[in-house]
Amino acid sequence: MRLEVGIAPTPGAIFYRLEVKARLKSDSGDYVGEVEVAVVTRYDVGEGGIPAEDILQEFADREAVTVAFPYAREGVQSLAARIGFAGVLIPFLGPAANLEEIAPK
Repeated sequence: MRLEVGIAPTPGAIFYRLEVKARLKSDSGDYVGEVEVAVVTRYDVGEGGIPAEDILQEFADREAVTVAFPYAREGVQSLAARIGFAGVLIPFLGPAANLEEIAPK
């Protein structure tokens, strides 16, 4: 499974895009396909304007991904089941999870 996060700040809002790509394998371990799901979340910007890039990234890692991940997880599992891969399980992300900590090495 691969997670990618995109950040798009605009004058009035910040958009975060979480894309999840899951490789599907047969019972014998052969690669047979891939399921991709993207979820976009929007956060309105109040007083103070758009924060610095490092703050946007920290918010993505700690909050935006945690909010979007359950929807992406369900999307991957549902799509996989529809094409014959019932039982695809994707782990939960805890509230303090950091993408760098769960990324494959």
